[in-house]
Amino acid sequence: MNSTFHAGDIIATMLFLLFAFLIIGAIIIFFKRVSDGAKQQKEISTKLDTLIELLKNKQ
Repeated sequence: MNSTFHAGDIIATMLFLLFAFLIIGAIIIFFKRVSDGAKQQKEISTKLDTLIELLKNKQ
């Protein structure tokens, strides 16, 4: 059995780990942006509801 590591094996492993971390990071950033967008959308709808109530009270 040959248990030595060649330079190509080490480079391939490092590249695989690099891409794995990049993909995980991209997924985390994507879900953070989606949740931030949902928060902003909720804030906007709350502000619109407040404006509608103010306009109704004014009439």
